[in-house]
Amino acid sequence: MRVDDLLEVQDLGLELVWGEPALLNQPISGVTATDLLDPSSFLEPGEVVLSGLVWWTARGGRGRADHFVSSLQHAGAVALLAGTVRHGGIPDEVVRACRAHGLALVAVPEQTTFRTITDAIYLRRWSDLSSSPHSSLPEHVRRRLDRLIRDRAEPGLLLDEIAGQLGGSPCALVTASGRTIARSTRAAADSPPAAIVRGLRRADRTVAQVGSAEVPYDSWFVTLDAGREAPPRMLQDVAEVLRGYRELWAQDEAGRQRAADELLTGLLDGATDAETTAALESCELPRRGTFRVVCGATTPFRRADSIAAVRELLSHMTDRPCAVGAIGEHAFAVLADLPALTERLSAVYELVRSCDPQGGLHLGVGAATADPRDSLAQALHACRTSAGLERSITATEELATLHELLAGVPAAVRTAYARRVLGVLLEDDPGHAGLRDTLSAFLDHNGSWARTAEALFVHVNTVHYRIERVEKLTGRDLAKLADRVDLRAALLCARTGDAASDATAWVTVGLRG
Repeated sequence: MRVDDLLEVQDLGLELVWGEPALLNQPISGVTATDLLDPSSFLEPGEVVLSGLVWWTARGGRGRADHFVSSLQHAGAVALLAGTVRHGGIPDEVVRACRAHGLALVAVPEQTTFRTITDAIYLRRWSDLSSSPHSSLPEHVRRRLDRLIRDRAEPGLLLDEIAGQLGGSPCALVTASGRTIARSTRAAADSPPAAIVRGLRRADRTVAQVGSAEVPYDSWFVTLDAGREAPPRMLQDVAEVLRGYRELWAQDEAGRQRAADELLTGLLDGATDAETTAALESCELPRRGTFRVVCGATTPFRRADSIAAVRELLSHMTDRPCAVGAIGEHAFAVLADLPALTERLSAVYELVRSCDPQGGLHLGVGAATADPRDSLAQALHACRTSAGLERSITATEELATLHELLAGVPAAVRTAYARRVLGVLLEDDPGHAGLRDTLSAFLDHNGSWARTAEALFVHVNTVHYRIERVEKLTGRDLAKLADRVDLRAALLCARTGDAASDATAWVTVGLRG
């Protein structure tokens, strides 16, 4: 498959922005989706790169664009497929950088997901590989594997049987974020997750997807050890058989999720201690001890995606039971405390988030407590803080400033507070904007008239006049510490997002918490 072949797939609606004929004639070896500023260490020669351009900012301009595009060119990428949603198109600096470095640039329309493009490339790759003579999985072997699955055999035993049919090639069952679910007896030791993810992107004779995941965080693959290959049809047959194992796992997971939802509902609705203990036991959690709660939400929010993302994150670091479910627009995981949990989440966060590069994923971690209710409330607030400050992970123990504390308050509440305290100062006109700027500078400089005047390039009498106007309009006395704190909080609330964007979430969850 060549770059120009990809442009001819009508359902994708891709549009060539720039690319000379010689560049469009290059073969595609695979695909990588990334928004790292320098993803060269994750790329293989011949790959196309999908990017939502999250890394680009107007402030960074051409320099940032040159850095990103040159890293792709240096790694041997054949084209950049850029999403147009975030910036309403492709910034001119990115176009100029692609021209300068000789990298074909293709625009991805809003209605086309990166996953659709990836699937199109992989399907074409499989078609090319399958056009040569190949073998398939014998029917009697398929029946034996199906029987083992129905009998709930361990996945390692299944993979041992499969390895024998693949000429003794060791194999493993892995997830899209590089987590090893199981491997055959003779397989090499588990590869680092990042190395597994790189291998999955090659779409060659060593990997096949197991079924079609409903959400990107739930994708499974069967892979062969490095240096081994198998006939494409046989590997696909193996993946089809393993789909039966995956379906049984999904059924079991649905039961665990129902139990988790009941536990979470009880924690939020004030269940008795006896009811909570029973709910913990139904989730295979200890009756008592120290608990932690992790809260997560994808952007845009999708219940199944959020649950799967949180579950996959925790599965990377423990095989102990975790109750993972959702209430409202947040997923929650209740688990027995793990040491250095926040650091361990951070270590695998990018791998899991890369399963859906176009989406966002925000996490909050509650403190270790004997009562999971306390940790749940903390985790929810920390998750809101992550979303408000556009962070990936926030732990309750890390909240150290008024800005961080307020970022976790529901947006509708922040907006109402700012309007109540600042009043007409929030009106969008030059006069009131000047008063807001003066108030902000005055508070930034600890009430110093002289330093405020110097910062604003105005006479100190002007500062006195404006502050008097602020006090009159707000009814606050800036000589009082309490009033200063109220006004500072109101300014921070006015700067932190739009109430309409997440009001529904706070009505659904926040009022119950």
